[in-house]
Amino acid sequence: MNDNFNNYNGYNNNNNNPMNQMGGQNSNGNMGFGGVNPMGNQPYMNQTPSQMNQPYMPYQNPEPKKSKTTLIIIIVLIAIVVSCGTYFTIRLVEKKKAEAALREYEASLKKEEEEKEKINKNFTVEDYVLANGNVLLVVKNNNDVTVDGKIKVEFYNEQEQLVNSEDGYFFFLRGNKTVYTDIFLSESEKSNYSKYKVTVKLDKSLESTQYHDKITINSSKTNDNILIQVTNNSDDTIKNIDVGVLFYDQDKKIIGFGEALLTDVKSKETTSGKVYLPHDKNYDDLAFDSYEVVVNAAYSSNY
Repeated sequence: MNDNFNNYNGYNNNNNNPMNQMGGQNSNGNMGFGGVNPMGNQPYMNQTPSQMNQPYMPYQNPEPKKSKTTLIIIIVLIAIVVSCGTYFTIRLVEKKKAEAALREYEASLKKEEEEKEKINKNFTVEDYVLANGNVLLVVKNNNDVTVDGKIKVEFYNEQEQLVNSEDGYFFFLRGNKTVYTDIFLSESEKSNYSKYKVTVKLDKSLESTQYHDKITINSSKTNDNILIQVTNNSDDTIKNIDVGVLFYDQDKKIIGFGEALLTDVKSKETTSGKVYLPHDKNYDDLAFDSYEVVVNAAYSSNY
């Protein structure tokens, strides 16, 4: 009894007796159950025997846990930063693309203006007052490209006051070729001016297919007109054929002019047109020595 009592509450010299760890004090000075364990003075209070037999792990204070709210805030902030970065990156890329497109557009405009300026320095104009009072303009395109043209004729009286202006147009004038066009004036306009000024502005034509070398022209004089027959030798329908007739006197001076416009001339087809014989300001027939048929245009636009 005394030995057992010593195992629980007293002093026991048997250090290997597990009961020494359950109460009292062993020979090492360590307490048993409710005291201090023999490994590191850590209490065994509230431990089961199975827990007491587990390998000893030194005691460590647990790290404090981050709250879910803090993590959510961090995630949201990261998402905002990433979104902002992506947005500004995209905007920067778009801005650079827009600036590059603008520079390219401005460069193309500058090139176009330079080309237009060059074209408008490279042509000649001759003008004639016809027997009927109209003004005939002969424009030669000295450029290598096909051009369209706008003509403005301003009429002035003896006091150099502008009394009238008329516009004329021509299209698809080939490089190094000539076009003939007249400016029609009314009876009052013909007698109301003493001089005139001609302005011509050229611009590069849009794409077209030219057929000047794909047509055959025959003409004959009748009582009141020049009959013109045009044959389309190409495999295509030609949309527009503009034929002019120049009338000359004995001195080879141009005294009259007329035009015939033929449209949609089919392949291998022959089409006829008329140009009336010239007259003077009083609409009386005008004698002429010879005439010449010229082709102002023969084309189909590609748009």
